[in-house]
Amino acid sequence: MRPHSRNRLPIREAVFLVTLIAVALLISWASGRTLVLAELLRPALELVSAGTSGVNHTVHKVTEVHDLEKRNAELEAQVSALEILVRQRDEQGLENVRLRQLLKMRLPPAAVPEQVARVIGRSPDNWHQRLLLDRGREQGLQLNAVVANDKGAIGRVVSLSSGTGLVSLMTDPQSAIAVLDTRTRSAGVVQGQGDAWPVLRYMEQPEKWKVGDLLITSGLGGIYPKGLPVGHIVQLKTASDSFFPELRVQPAVDLGRLEEVVVLPPGISEMPVPTPKPTTAPAKNASGTPHVSPSPGKL
Repeated sequence: MRPHSRNRLPIREAVFLVTLIAVALLISWASGRTLVLAELLRPALELVSAGTSGVNHTVHKVTEVHDLEKRNAELEAQVSALEILVRQRDEQGLENVRLRQLLKMRLPPAAVPEQVARVIGRSPDNWHQRLLLDRGREQGLQLNAVVANDKGAIGRVVSLSSGTGLVSLMTDPQSAIAVLDTRTRSAGVVQGQGDAWPVLRYMEQPEKWKVGDLLITSGLGGIYPKGLPVGHIVQLKTASDSFFPELRVQPAVDLGRLEEVVVLPPGISEMPVPTPKPTTAPAKNASGTPHVSPSPGKL
């Protein structure tokens, strides 16, 4: 077997020193003069000492590099942990903003407090039809409970388990919401089509409905309370096989980006209407005409 590599350097140095001593003694005997052995061995000893110092320096540098790599790995782990905390803080801030918006919903004074629920499930193949909430029968949810947010109606609860509730969105083909046109007060029904834009059917005086009209729940049917925004008419065309025009509705709520919703308490027949703010009449000048202040930056 070959000797271990760590034993090679001491053996070679010993052989070198023995050989050097022998040569020094031979030179001393041949010259007939007494030479100081230390003087003859000084170059060899300095060479060995320099080699040892170099090895120690290299070992020290390798140790420093290893310590730096370890410290760098620790710092990278700390940076990753801080980045996660920053993202969590940002998500919590956005959630607080959304929850504050939900708290702005106006309910009748005698109504039982509503429930805020999180959306925890959604299937890619029926994205515009159903969503799953983290509230169920044990949390007090009931079938046909209306789901909404501060922007308007979303849908209703159609199935319950002990801890979850399944919501049918207004875009679900099985959904139908009785609505009123806020401009003409004409009635109709918004029915889901399985895509992002439900269709408006069974309209009274269909020739008077226009693109841009705001639709609200009419309260008919006994499920949705009156006054919830539903959406705006965004498309108006006459179907080839029908005399009446087809109207599509853009929902007031962005149904594709729901994270938290409000489940309205049962027994609400009508949503409160916001009280309009009083307006101050403009001051009149000496001639009796309203005085208008000049715009900023103009003389």
